[in-house]
Amino acid sequence: MQGCEECLRLEAVLRKSGLDHLAAANRYNTLIGTAFDHSWAAKAVRTAKIAHDAVQRQFDEHVDKHAQSARMAAGA
Repeated sequence: MQGCEECLRLEAVLRKSGLDHLAAANRYNTLIGTAFDHSWAAKAVRTAKIAHDAVQRQFDEHVDKHAQSARMAAGA
């Protein structure tokens, strides 16, 4: 929703969590072909994915609230 501070905040957090997930995946992919222990990198990817999914759910729920409000206003 334009002008909604919570939408803007959640979009920024979502973008950051996506970048964190991508960075963790890149670290994992860099280590996977080496002799180094990459189990910590795999855990970091899972953790980042879980965090990103949680933020995505929050964003989706917030957007749904906007949609519900718009539907109620249109029906009035």
